[in-house]
Amino acid sequence: MSTGYLYQVIVKVFLFEIVNLLLLYFSILHSNAREYVSNLSTIIMLQFCTATSLTASKDFSNYYFFKKLMRIFILFTLFFSLFYSPSYSQWLDGGRQQVNVLDGNGSLIVSEDVMYLWNGQNHFQTSNNNGLTWNDPSDSIGGANPHVRKMSASNGRVYAGLNFGTGNGVPIYSTDKGITWIADTLGAPGHALGWAGMPVVSDIYTWGHWLYVKWDQPRPYSIKSFGETFKFDSLMNEGINHPTSVISKGDTLFLAGNKIYFTTDGGATWIFPKNNGYTGISGKLFVEGIRLYMIAYKAFAQPCTLFYSDDNAENWTEVDISSLAKNKDLAGNYFYPSDYFIKGKNIWFAAGSVKFNTKPNIYKSTDFGVTWTNDTLGLETSFVNGVNCFAYTNDGYLWVSPSYHNIFKQKISDPSGVTQVTEPRHEIDISPNPCQEQVSVCLPIGVYDAFEVHDILGTIIIQGINISHLTSLQINMEKVTSGSYLIRFRSKSGKVSTSVIVKE
Repeated sequence: MSTGYLYQVIVKVFLFEIVNLLLLYFSILHSNAREYVSNLSTIIMLQFCTATSLTASKDFSNYYFFKKLMRIFILFTLFFSLFYSPSYSQWLDGGRQQVNVLDGNGSLIVSEDVMYLWNGQNHFQTSNNNGLTWNDPSDSIGGANPHVRKMSASNGRVYAGLNFGTGNGVPIYSTDKGITWIADTLGAPGHALGWAGMPVVSDIYTWGHWLYVKWDQPRPYSIKSFGETFKFDSLMNEGINHPTSVISKGDTLFLAGNKIYFTTDGGATWIFPKNNGYTGISGKLFVEGIRLYMIAYKAFAQPCTLFYSDDNAENWTEVDISSLAKNKDLAGNYFYPSDYFIKGKNIWFAAGSVKFNTKPNIYKSTDFGVTWTNDTLGLETSFVNGVNCFAYTNDGYLWVSPSYHNIFKQKISDPSGVTQVTEPRHEIDISPNPCQEQVSVCLPIGVYDAFEVHDILGTIIIQGINISHLTSLQINMEKVTSGSYLIRFRSKSGKVSTSVIVKE
């Protein structure tokens, strides 16, 4: 065999291998596990066939050369698949029985170690063992074609926004883990279009012993305590305060209006923090530990960005996610999450579809938004597909509820997989609250050096300095009249933490 012919063969083999690796890379990105293994096997078989055809060439003196060359390529292919594919997590089937994959999914939540899912075929389903097995309680809802897009749970109650698609839609709740459901309509408004006077729920969220509801009607926002009547809140119903999303930390409910604001007493009083550094417009809230996240647009027809705050929205830090957010979906809109999930420096972002007949468009960043990769390995394809929500179980699995097919999960909390936030924690614990004579405050040492207690008019009625060496302090409220008061802790660097004290 001439040297020139040998070089030609080697070039062709290398080109063949490049094509194989590109096919393998595409398979990693867009196939489920079974398809991926099948594609990998096919590629290796093609390599064996190529080795056989080459060794049967004009000159058998090159037999051992080509045999070694193809062995190297096969080993390299296996190494590439083993090294590269683990960086793309595998979504696994959620373990539910579902006959018709086109029966849509709705909300998926986890509360008190119980998973709750609404699905068009099975309606409400629950799991007590992190999705290993699923229970299908008897349908106690009634009505035709019920549909639930949103569920929320707190303090032993699971609430759902139930809509039948006929104007008959109500808030319902269960106190027995989804076995029976009760309508909660005391004080609820009629529907804006007059559909038999029945209210329709656009959004629902529960925290502490309170319930927030957005109705499909002109004055949509209301809050109530469990067992009491709905009350429309005038502040929330002001245009600039209309919340596009809500989230809670303990008894504190945060709302995303023109700026972020919150309540610690079920809407009796409202706190408007400074929102330093926040330049977003409304948006979608998320909480991890003490950290509050917000994905929002900074301007009309511009990509969204990520913000976070460690002091209850007093100060915000902006995170550039434009490498993903600058992309556009089928409708020509910039990517905006139907839902997102953050754990440490890992972010999952569910965007709109970029074409038909694809898997749900989920992206993952392992470096806090700097770079992104498509995270769809193991998910199913539908003509039009999206993501309703993410949920997390205490065994370290992230769950996703797509528009159709089953629900899926992937392991995310292996020690080598998720980097937790290691910044110092700056919690302040105040008790008892409400108080009568005095309150005890537990402080992170060395963080705050002064505090002020303000009345509702902003007047300072109590203050203290040089407290940075303290881990606790007592504030005497004996001579203070009953009401709600704002307490601010300040550091020399300008950091501010705000809480509310209620004097009975």
